[in-house]
Amino acid sequence: LQVISGHDKPIDALAVSSYKNQLASGGRDGKIFLWDVVTGDVEQICFSSQAEVRDVNSVAYSPDGTRVASGYDDGQIIIWSSTTGEEIERLTDLDNKPIHQRRVWCVSYSPDGEILVSVSDDCTIVFYSTINKRLACESLGPFENTANSVAFSHDNRYLVAGFDDKVIRLWKTEDILTGKIDETRCGGHRARVRSVQFSPKTSELLVSCSDDKQVIIWRTETQTPVHILSGQDGHDGRVYGACFSPDERLVASASADRTVRLWDVDTGSLLYIFEGHADPTMKVAFIDNNRLVSASLDKTIRMWNIETALVHKAEDGATEKGHAKWVVSVAVSENGNYVVTGSQDNNLCVWDANTASVLRTLKGHTSTVWHVIVCPKSKLVGSGSPDSTFRIWDIETGANLHILRGHGGSVSGIAFAHKKDYAVSGSMDQVAKLWRVSTGTLVRNFEGHTSTIAPVCFSADDTMLVTGSSDNSARIWDVETGDLLQILGKHAELIRAISISKDGKIVVTGCDDGVAFVWNRENPSGPVHTLKRHKNQLRSAVISEDGSKVITTDRLNNIVVWSVKTGKELEEHDPTLVRIPYPTYETDGMQGLPLLGTGLLTKTPKGSDGIGFSVDIGTLNTRKLTNLAGDRAAIAEGDKIHIVELA
Repeated sequence: LQVISGHDKPIDALAVSSYKNQLASGGRDGKIFLWDVVTGDVEQICFSSQAEVRDVNSVAYSPDGTRVASGYDDGQIIIWSSTTGEEIERLTDLDNKPIHQRRVWCVSYSPDGEILVSVSDDCTIVFYSTINKRLACESLGPFENTANSVAFSHDNRYLVAGFDDKVIRLWKTEDILTGKIDETRCGGHRARVRSVQFSPKTSELLVSCSDDKQVIIWRTETQTPVHILSGQDGHDGRVYGACFSPDERLVASASADRTVRLWDVDTGSLLYIFEGHADPTMKVAFIDNNRLVSASLDKTIRMWNIETALVHKAEDGATEKGHAKWVVSVAVSENGNYVVTGSQDNNLCVWDANTASVLRTLKGHTSTVWHVIVCPKSKLVGSGSPDSTFRIWDIETGANLHILRGHGGSVSGIAFAHKKDYAVSGSMDQVAKLWRVSTGTLVRNFEGHTSTIAPVCFSADDTMLVTGSSDNSARIWDVETGDLLQILGKHAELIRAISISKDGKIVVTGCDDGVAFVWNRENPSGPVHTLKRHKNQLRSAVISEDGSKVITTDRLNNIVVWSVKTGKELEEHDPTLVRIPYPTYETDGMQGLPLLGTGLLTKTPKGSDGIGFSVDIGTLNTRKLTNLAGDRAAIAEGDKIHIVELA
């Protein structure tokens, strides 16, 4: 929409006025620019010539838009007039000293404008009365770690702060002002929390972002995650800022990957990626429901038009046949005749693998279809989505046989039983559900995990269910009774992959930190082997048919084969040595991301954030793969899906 510049150095701070067409930006040049959001012209420049004032780390408008508060590297907090750009006040204590002694990271006004709250490298949270011109109450802290962001809820009931120790702390405002300090903690991030903000109208939701590349939307009252915005659609670098649109329908996030990403609050799906900044994007804010503004270390501010971007995306993705938006999941039928795809257009497509034509489009989901599976022994297809439903379809007729409802969050993992009339779904609501496929009825819940359940799988005889979770544990359950048989803990990161041997004795779990564990169910004291070789996120961990080997793959498509007996590395494979260079068909208009086959080699483009490889390694050689189960696979490459004959 528009690019505006004026700062001499990188920009770290950004705020938009709710009452006038103005935005404020603060830079490492010590200056605050006040811009007209319509014309992009500079209205005022706020700058102190005093030598002690350095980088501007935060700016915030008062609720009536008349004042701009700013926090600096030297601990100063200065209030400026948004009309004249003149300095109004410097915040000091009774001894006329700055209320902070070290770098100020964030300043924020209460909804009534009577209190300005600030956080600093001195590990305190300070409350200043804008009416009485003095500290409003006792400060919070000192804490053991620095807070990077702080905000009041719109209804003034809560105060929230995000800390270096990965924790989000929540207080009731009335308790703080009366000296009763009881905090609630949210512990979902895995690195420094950079930003926290409440939804602007109702304060029912809270959004946070972190150096762990994640954006999390929380429910304020329960402090539970609604959506974790990461994975293949997520940022590729630290996320420095995140905020809600005025109508609370959208969330925007700014990252070190130089992009601004737009998310749907209801579904958690990615709507658009805004690209253009040359350096990390530090802050983002909504001007209104249709316009965004972002600030970057490239010294520029960019304004974006949301409606125009979404219209262009739909036009670019539309095809005469197939999906209108990105394909994000793929499955191949056991007989190799069908390829099933799920997309951000909320639909599934069933493709004829022989002609590369669309046989039918399966419509019903109201959000992105992140997960598709094909039942090994029948003509059924399963699909899971952030719309909280697990759907079962007839692959030959396209009929939606069952809509399995009951989850309180996004469906994040699905699996069919091998022989029995069962299917399972895992969700962000921390519950796994067992369903009877023929009737679509709920058999039982598996409860105990304390975070999102993603990978799920049945044992070969369908007597056991293994679930992996973001709570860093895997659990083994008795399918028929629902009893918890074993907890596999000691993981340092969330679990990305699980596999169970044919005899049910060995379980392998793979984690976000690149480490896999081999567990013997007859030795419950802990893992029998820790497999350390990968240096990035695991995408699969598969046990061979004979139970003697484990193959692990990571997001960069590195492949390592291990001995189950010794836990030692047997072979390392260059991905280029195991590709199948025989594409025979291409389906137009499909942009492939993750793939999941049925005993087949499936691969995503090198460097992508897909699942990686999933293969039967019973006869894996150093230079080639032979005797794979099945004779056909699907490979995503660029904007094509290749249907591949396996020689």
